Amino acid sequence: MLIVDDHPIVLEGTKNLFQENEDIIIDTESDATCVIQRIKNKPYDIYLIDINMPLENGINLARNIKAIQSNASVILYTGDDITDYYPLILERKIEGILAKTASKEQILRTVRAIANGEIVLPKNFLDFLDDKFKLQGAKDIHLNEKEKKI
Repeated sequence: MLIVDDHPIVLEGTKNLFQENEDIIIDTESDATCVIQRIKNKPYDIYLIDINMPLENGINLARNIKAIQSNASVILYTGDDITDYYPLILERKIEGILAKTASKEQILRTVRAIANGEIVLPKNFLDFLDDKFKLQGAKDIHLNEKEKKI
């Protein structure tokens, strides 16, 4: 996994979350503009990308990574309210989103799930989808409790 964040302390702290997990190999990059060239030589399975970075933001970086490595899994990582980025999950086909305030367990669980081919989204993402379909004039789609749980 490659962690991309322009804040050295956040970058190192996030990397340290994985130090007891020998099955997850972590590399880091603090300069988003170097990532594309770097992954041409060494692609990664998962990218944990800070959204707000100077020179190249994480959203554009995610798009560029997926353009050259379509099987890459991207997790957006932000200190902002993650609900602001829900439209991007659909537009950019992002596999997950995490708040920088997430617990160690939540971060590890998300990375492991995505490594297993799953998509990990917050529960309130369903409300976003419901609202999006209503705005587009789609027929009312209501999920029952079992469907929501699944």
